[in-house]
Amino acid sequence: MALSLSSASGSVGEQVTLNLILENNSGVAALYVQLDYNTELFTLKSVDDKALLEDFAYADNAGRVVLSWEPATHNNSQSGSLATLTFEINQSVTALGKKEITLTAIENGIIDKDTNVVPCTLSSGSIEIVSPFPEEITSDGLTVDNENGRISKIAAETTAESFLQKIDQNESVKLYTADNKEVNSADFVGTGMILKLVDGETVKRQYVIIVTGDCSGDGQVTITDMLSVKGSILNKVAIVNAYKLAADTNGDSLVTVTDFIQIKAHVLGISSITAR
Repeated sequence: MALSLSSASGSVGEQVTLNLILENNSGVAALYVQLDYNTELFTLKSVDDKALLEDFAYADNAGRVVLSWEPATHNNSQSGSLATLTFEINQSVTALGKKEITLTAIENGIIDKDTNVVPCTLSSGSIEIVSPFPEEITSDGLTVDNENGRISKIAAETTAESFLQKIDQNESVKLYTADNKEVNSADFVGTGMILKLVDGETVKRQYVIIVTGDCSGDGQVTITDMLSVKGSILNKVAIVNAYKLAADTNGDSLVTVTDFIQIKAHVLGISSITAR
């Protein structure tokens, strides 16, 4: 027979639930166990009996929870969840990491209907205290506009790998093309791509990418961009949204001849466009 306590993770102020599980039950009439936890880290909020055994009671005594299922006149051989315990991670906690919740049996506390001690293997659980999930993206090397959902100051021919290394929350983000295909690490970051801040399968926020001078979305500054800007100046081509911002290479909020000259000089190898 085996008793195990599950593990969970959460950040400061959150509540987490651990499950006490009974497996390979060979037949038990009474069960007494205790859980020890650090009250400086956690507060026990609730204990929920799953009615697998009879006559449940519990007591929380300053970091030691005693759980008991009183003696029955028969052996119960069911396996499954015995109880769930919900803890809150205290607001005062500053140290991150995995903290053990120790599971032990009270002496002679697992018996059958004839008061014989039933052998049982016990496995403790843990609560891992993690940093709270970020609400927004930050970066030292890039310009992040959290209000409008844009990331700029990206130079042409920047790889996805290099770009993501500049995002402080790079373990919680994914980069997608404008048509929602995940970008490979060696691919260039292009204007119009979308960076998503994700928690599991949930997208918390997303940001459109702006690569200075790249108004075609291929991550490079080429003759295609030069001709697009020229067409825009002559009112023959409409450059809109992130692509218009990318075409504004001198940062004056307009797409003008100055931008065309800078892009042309970049294409001809005369000078390089400064990411902005």
